Amino acid sequence: MEGRDVMGLAQTGTGKTAAFVLPILQRLMQGPRGRIRALIIAPTRELSEQTHKAIGQLGRRAQIHSASIYGGVGIGGQIARLRDKVDIVSACPGRLLDHIQRNTIDLSHIEVLVLDEADHMFDMGFLPDVRKIVKHLPKQRQTLLFSATMPNDIKSLANDLLQNPVNIEIGHAAPVETVSHKFYPVQMSSKTELLKNILIIPKLIPFSSLPGQSRARKVLPSSWTNRDIKLLHCMEIYRSRNVSNLLTASAMVVMKLWWRPISPPAALM
Repeated sequence: MEGRDVMGLAQTGTGKTAAFVLPILQRLMQGPRGRIRALIIAPTRELSEQTHKAIGQLGRRAQIHSASIYGGVGIGGQIARLRDKVDIVSACPGRLLDHIQRNTIDLSHIEVLVLDEADHMFDMGFLPDVRKIVKHLPKQRQTLLFSATMPNDIKSLANDLLQNPVNIEIGHAAPVETVSHKFYPVQMSSKTELLKNILIIPKLIPFSSLPGQSRARKVLPSSWTNRDIKLLHCMEIYRSRNVSNLLTASAMVVMKLWWRPISPPAALM
């Protein structure tokens, strides 16, 4: 609200989207409309779209308009939207750079920059893109950086971008001690059998991708599916933000069922 830079240590699901969207909306209600004055950078299209929708809901009466920019879809519709008097852009780094290189976006009037889930952007290799994007922004601006963890690369980025920031910690908590992690590298032909062997726990919650949902339903006994197992897509949990009502099972199996050859993530090696 005071226009100072912010370094926020915030877990996913702590309500930080509204915490930064509302002050941005209040700020943008003053001054010119129809040019991009706030930029929110997020690591995934889901998070970018979620932020865009939050802006639409919270800023509807203020008549402040936003656009969501991410890859995996045609760029033509995004170019048309950017020409239509947008005040806020919620974007993923890669596609935003595409627009910058095409000169289809004007970032010269940015007053507020938000880097949301910066640690995830680091994990996905986006920090070099973020640094490139920042070079196209005005130096005089307010910058807010949110991250659930603080690896050295994020600290370095914060030191470079933030000026005398306010440090805020929101809902920071250590992982539950009863949670363990296991990684099973497996050949394509053996995945179904592995899944059957994992699902011997009497009550559990498999957590899968959409292709994984379809495949898992075919191999699970119908009695399990109907009584003891809640088969959830990742976005169901992400959108709900509160899974306490789902945790009636005695165990939860979090599975990402890739149906193509993969290499184990470096963190699990």
